[in-house]
Parts: sequence; structure tokens; C-alpha cells
Amino acid sequence: MDLKHTPLYSQSLAAGARMVPFAGWEMPVQFSGLVNEHEAVRKKAGLFDISHMGVLLLQGINAKAALQTLVPSDLYRIGPGEACYSVLLNHDGGILDDLIVYDLGIDEKKLEKLMVVINASCTKADTSWLKTHLEPRNIEIFNAKNNGILLALQGPESMGLLERLIGESLENLPRFGHRQIKDNNHNVSEPIFIARTGYTGEEGFEILLSQ
Repeated sequence: MDLKHTPLYSQSLAAGARMVPFAGWEMPVQFSGLVNEHEAVRKKAGLFDISHMGVLLLQGINAKAALQTLVPSDLYRIGPGEACYSVLLNHDGGILDDLIVYDLGIDEKKLEKLMVVINASCTKADTSWLKTHLEPRNIEIFNAKNNGILLALQGPESMGLLERLIGESLENLPRFGHRQIKDNNHNVSEPIFIARTGYTGEEGFEILLSQ
């Protein structure tokens, strides 16, 4: 079976990555070694290519109420600019996948917008499950990543590094908060989606950007 590659595949190879198959993708599993990379994330910062993960946009009138029927978490405890960790359930209450739900607010057409990040191995099944249950309720589901890049910058120095890269302070971005941010230091026309939803136990950010 042919393995898929993220947009950073060639850069990973050039950096000396050891590549392994994972969920239909050929992904970098380590560069300098597990101990060095573990220490980097615990003491400084480490950057992960997570572009293989699924990113879906859900939009429609009462989109949050519709998604609420498929997850056990109270989605109404988050508002625009906030996120929560949850799980996607089957009809018996069993767990299909874990996910993060981002509230993107309501657009000018009064459509609620949510972004959902799902695991690579479950992307096809999760997308099908969500479409089966949400499209009959007039909720549209799109691939929000397309061929873009999803990164995770994790570690105690991640905020300072990211602030220097984009030229903007992130101190007022709370944990599990997110927003579109303009990169002031590089020639990037589109805003970058930045979420403070680290998953390593250290300070961390997820970054979604087009190529």
C-alpha cells in the first residue's frame, strides 16, 4: 500500500528523520534520539509534524447542539475562542475516538462554526460517522486542513519561541484558547490558527497553516 506524506516529508528526510508507517502515512518518529527529544520537550521545546491528523470544520444553525448529541462533554461550557477535549461516542456510549473541539463562533450568516481535530487512524471513520448523524440536521462538514500543515510546538520555551517567530505576544491567550493570528515577521498573507492546547503536560501550542 502506498503511504501518504505530509507537506513536510522532504524536510523531515533532510533533517535526518527515521520514518515509520503510521495510520497510512509515512511519519518521522525521531531525529536525534528519544532521550534528546524527550529532554527537549521537558526542558526547552520540541516541534512535531502532526499534519496527518484530521481537521474538520462543522458549520450550520445549531451546529453545537447537533455535535453535543455525539459527545459526553458539555460543549456549552466553551464559547468562541475556547476549546475542550472530548470523545466521540457510538450508539452504545462506547468511545470511537478522542478529539478536541474548537468553538469558532457564529458568522455573518448566523451559522455556528466548530473545528474538530481527530486522530489520523480514525479520520475516515470519524468523518463518515459525523456526516451520517449531522448532515441530516443541515450541518455541513468540510476538510479544514486540505493540504495544509499542522504542527505541535511543545515545551516550557514554546511560547517565547512562537512569539519571536510571529512577532506578537501570546500571554493573553489562555490554555485551551485559540485565535487567528497575523504573522508579523514573515510574508504570510493568511492568518495562522494558533491554539494553546498542548498535549505533553508541558506548555504547548498547535499551529494550523496553509502551505
